Amino acid sequence: MQVSLIILAVLAGVSSFFSPCAFPLLPTYIAFIAKEAGKERDVLYGIRIGVSASIGLVVVYGLITIIQLGLFSVLSYVYRGVVMVLALGLMVLGFLNLVKHWSDPVGKALNYLVSPFISRIKVGESMFLYGVVYAFSSLACSGPILFMIATLAVSEGVGGLLSTVLPYLFTLFLMMVFFTAISTYVGYYLARYINKYMVWVDLLFSFLLIFSGIYIFLFELGIPIIVP
Repeated sequence: MQVSLIILAVLAGVSSFFSPCAFPLLPTYIAFIAKEAGKERDVLYGIRIGVSASIGLVVVYGLITIIQLGLFSVLSYVYRGVVMVLALGLMVLGFLNLVKHWSDPVGKALNYLVSPFISRIKVGESMFLYGVVYAFSSLACSGPILFMIATLAVSEGVGGLLSTVLPYLFTLFLMMVFFTAISTYVGYYLARYINKYMVWVDLLFSFLLIFSGIYIFLFELGIPIIVP
């Protein structure tokens, strides 16, 4: 298991969570429902509902990643060069987002569509559902990251599950729990602060795709980038 893959997976989890498509919804929404429930500034309450929301998020992203992994594995069995093609796709997506930031308008459109569903979620009723909605609302931005994780995993075989998919999903889980808890305490102010730095998250997202594509491409040529 290479440390480099685990690091990539963790960074991918961070980038997915701070998706420009969905993250601005989290602090303000959680702070609002916490206040409505009379639990404002109750971090333990935030952790409790955060675990439920995290499970919803991880279930959606995990299923999509596993489906992609199965598909890519079948394709690579039929055509050995499919992983290299996928790696080139990652590089192209990374470069496109770097120069065009194409995910922004799609993300705004998805937010417009899912906001009515989010507003109907009752306090304490289904934070699992909130995690599911959060996951789908961020797919426009984090979809390429899921594509990256599945491609990394299939390039590594069975070990790819341990070195990429599991660290990725675990990072997402921890991020959702932590920021849900923090949101019940600082709420709106956190959203304003983080939104200032969204451009850096977008750059991280782009460079992750490009670097991962290069990594996989070189690996398939037999000259992997070696990190202990």
